[in-house]
Amino acid sequence: MLTGVTYNVFLGRTFEPLFEWLFVQCSPQDFYCFQEFPEHSIQDLKVYLDKSGYDFQFTPGFVRYGITYGELTAFNKSKLKLLHTKTISLGGRGERNVVFTHNGLRLFRIDETEIDKSALLTHFQYKHRDFTLVNAHLSADLHNSRKLKQLEIILGALSTTEPAIILGDFNYPVGKRKLARVMSRRGLKSELQNQKTFRFASGIYWQNDYIFRKGCTIKEVTVKKVQYSDHYPIFFTVEV
Repeated sequence: MLTGVTYNVFLGRTFEPLFEWLFVQCSPQDFYCFQEFPEHSIQDLKVYLDKSGYDFQFTPGFVRYGITYGELTAFNKSKLKLLHTKTISLGGRGERNVVFTHNGLRLFRIDETEIDKSALLTHFQYKHRDFTLVNAHLSADLHNSRKLKQLEIILGALSTTEPAIILGDFNYPVGKRKLARVMSRRGLKSELQNQKTFRFASGIYWQNDYIFRKGCTIKEVTVKKVQYSDHYPIFFTVEV
């Protein structure tokens, strides 16, 4: 059995207390999937990873105010053997997307990505069985059609026979039935339904984060409502 976490870390704004909580106070996990991880903070994370025998992979996702953010997957080298890794380009270079913000009284902001939206695919071996883990951060605009196209790109990168987990920040708060149907047609089942994983403002919550799986079993899914990000970390176990 493996243990894991998926967590959008909100541009790394509270890394010092977050790292202390996640890597010192919490039980160690076999893998961690972070979204919106700032590239310049990788060295700070390595202080914790190196002590515990972890390795990691990072791929850039977007640039904001000159800082590169992306998906980072850290894993326990003694339990997981990395076979290969791949950056899945999801498009978005130069596009302007309408996204939510809650700074002051403004309800919307227009951002322009400078690096393609992406997902990080890692292919592991665990106890002589291979499986694929995809750490994804989908577009933050208001239209689900673009996110579904991005998911089709991810699905196209998967093996049709091996176990797989697709997780992360899908930015998909409404229309979840259609999302479930699209994934189900490709053999993937949701393990996170109708959970409040994102805090837009005080008293306003919805689900942005998801875990889909095929060919494996996911249990003990727990959303921990800590205040280190506008998202909540999701802990779970995996049987491959």
